[in-house]
Amino acid sequence: MEIILSTIIGSNFLIAENDYPKELSWIDAQKVSSTIGGGWRLPTKEELNEIYLNKEKVNIKSEGAYWSASETDDVKTQRNILGFSKGQEKNAWLLDFTNGEWCDFLEKTAKFRIRFVKDYGVKTNPVKIENLQPKSITPFIKEIKIGSQIWMAENLNVDKFRNGDLISEAKTNEEWENAIDNGQPAWCYVNNDSATGLSVGKLYNQHAIFDLRRIAPEGWHIPNDVEWEKLDEYFFTPRKTKESCFSLAMGVREYNGNFEIGTNIWWSSNESLVGWSFELSYFLRENYDGYGLSIQCIKNS
Repeated sequence: MEIILSTIIGSNFLIAENDYPKELSWIDAQKVSSTIGGGWRLPTKEELNEIYLNKEKVNIKSEGAYWSASETDDVKTQRNILGFSKGQEKNAWLLDFTNGEWCDFLEKTAKFRIRFVKDYGVKTNPVKIENLQPKSITPFIKEIKIGSQIWMAENLNVDKFRNGDLISEAKTNEEWENAIDNGQPAWCYVNNDSATGLSVGKLYNQHAIFDLRRIAPEGWHIPNDVEWEKLDEYFFTPRKTKESCFSLAMGVREYNGNFEIGTNIWWSSNESLVGWSFELSYFLRENYDGYGLSIQCIKNS
């Protein structure tokens, strides 16, 4: 599987195909780009302006403001939540894609949209960058055909991204909450019991789902809403039993770190932080922001 990147003819930087799945403060955006690695970063003021002028060509259809990496020249007085001064520092430039206007008076703690870029160094047409998968991560994958789709027969149970970078394990409630709040990918075992990994895989937070390094093995991807709906149609006409499905999940981890045992919920790859739960032989779609859910992968067509 390949990561499709956009570029603007005449520029020397690549643009991520999609926005980061949640709005971030300027400070958190720097942390996330550092976590992602691979040269991903916020665009400079000049680069962001170039993206704005070509927004339709690089798949930016929604309106909103985007952070740039460029800081303002002048130092401004910062305020805490009660309005008292907390010292002076530079703000960063923010571009409103609704009207093309720049803003430099909002503090870096404010949350806005993020579109990461990386250096390419060569003026070129749109390209595909292949993300290599170490063979040791998935030496063998069991498959199951359900209708016209091919799914993994087991839930995902990896602790690395496709390029080999490790994903942190969150063993405590504090570690889980910190990973969610700081935009860091993380996983855990159901009920923090490593024995469950062999039967139901791991639980992952949303940052692991949307990370540009890709968590699904090469040749596979996390299903989107349309693919989940197609699976639900298969079970609906006529209704099948759960035994017709792939390996079930066993629980979820809530934002506060508590576990809900006996629940079958998997992530969707759609940006709206939704999961699909399997109840009584049909699927339900709900929002699971901050949760730890299982991952099921579907084979690339």
